[in-house]
Amino acid sequence: MKKILVFGATGLAGSQIVAESLKAGNAVTVYIRKDTYPFQHQNLTVLQDSLENELGIQKAMQGQDVIISAVGNMDLNDSTMVVAPLTKRIIQFIEPSQRFICLLGSGSLLHDFKTMRKDLPNQSTMFQYPRADHWETLISIVPLDIDYTFICPPQIKAGEADGNYNIAQLYFPENSQGFITAGNIGYFVAQEIDNQVFVRTRVGIATKIGNL
Repeated sequence: MKKILVFGATGLAGSQIVAESLKAGNAVTVYIRKDTYPFQHQNLTVLQDSLENELGIQKAMQGQDVIISAVGNMDLNDSTMVVAPLTKRIIQFIEPSQRFICLLGSGSLLHDFKTMRKDLPNQSTMFQYPRADHWETLISIVPLDIDYTFICPPQIKAGEADGNYNIAQLYFPENSQGFITAGNIGYFVAQEIDNQVFVRTRVGIATKIGNL
């Protein structure tokens, strides 16, 4: 049993990360703004605090094996960064024995050996603010000696885990669609916590072509 702390646990992907991590037999602590959580479990602990409270974040991280960030700004017209500021608070307190797993967008993956997906031409401007937030997160972590993994999905849709997805290190997976279910993200994260396959790298994950 691993001890896991999840930020962004009330979101579409975050809630499934919590559910799948509990199914895997881990002890999960959720760090949320409200003092109640939609479901209960004997291995679930709820902490209520602000993402701006560094002392609260530090205390929540103590004794945890894995720190997961599934936060994000859902208002694509709002330039306020959410992921990068939280990440910078987390890395102040993370211990060498702790692992950091963070959800970014698929724009943080490589298109080829010299181009990132976020820099491809004719991209929708509606994602410019999340891309900036995610890029700031990426460059703040990569130079550090931290056990990290970035999970980089395209559009996230509601749906349970069914194993119907492709994965690729650093790149968007071939033969994949432009979305992934939240359940499959949660399942993949829970499996990665146990297997530790993708360490100090980025992982693309998306639904297989031909399966809607």
